[in-house]
Amino acid sequence: MTALLFLTGPSVSAVLPPYVVLALYSATAHAAARHAGHPLWVSHGARLHRYLTANRQRALSLVAQLEVTLGFYMVAMLLTSNRSFVLTYFVWQQLRSRYWNPESGPYHRAVWQAIGQLSAPLRNALPALEKPIAFVQRWFQSGNPMVQGVH
Repeated sequence: MTALLFLTGPSVSAVLPPYVVLALYSATAHAAARHAGHPLWVSHGARLHRYLTANRQRALSLVAQLEVTLGFYMVAMLLTSNRSFVLTYFVWQQLRSRYWNPESGPYHRAVWQAIGQLSAPLRNALPALEKPIAFVQRWFQSGNPMVQGVH
């Protein structure tokens, strides 16, 4: 679904980095499990897999930072002629899901906490921003979308 939305929308090369990092991480984990003895894997892929495994937390933190950056980029794109409301909404829904995901959630919450700390002086200087920010925060934290509708 993600690929189709991005392919039908305007060219957004900023979409690639978080997905490339996740794809590398997943592909090397799969190859390590299935092809550990293959000469090509030993000579080319094993070193990358060891690096990604050793730096797993840094890689997942980077992915969270890139995904949040993509969300803000998509909002900024709404101000241009290349706007796509559906794509922007989809990206923010995905961010919300990643925020509640048990594996990626801690990294996303850390990114949002850092953004809150960095934006505090601006929010204090412009109190009019508090209402829209509070609206977005309520929407983001309005329950775990991963379990909503499951009774």
